[in-house]
Amino acid sequence: MDITAAIVAESNNGPEFRFLAYGYGSGQPRPIEQAGQPLRVLPATTELPPIADDEVLQATGKELVEGLLHQFGINAY
Repeated sequence: MDITAAIVAESNNGPEFRFLAYGYGSGQPRPIEQAGQPLRVLPATTELPPIADDEVLQATGKELVEGLLHQFGINAY
């Protein structure tokens, strides 16, 4: 099974719109200052085998998260 994860945003701001990565620091959400500012975020894709145990499901989820976060220059873990 093919799985795709995407970040979708609707904006009326036109070219001034930008993605801003947020994370948790001291228990509060705040912008990640060292994150890159991509003009657009491409979807991340992966494959899930027909018979998948918990380890495979976790690895698949991690692969999708990494595929999205790497576009901001952020490591998932």
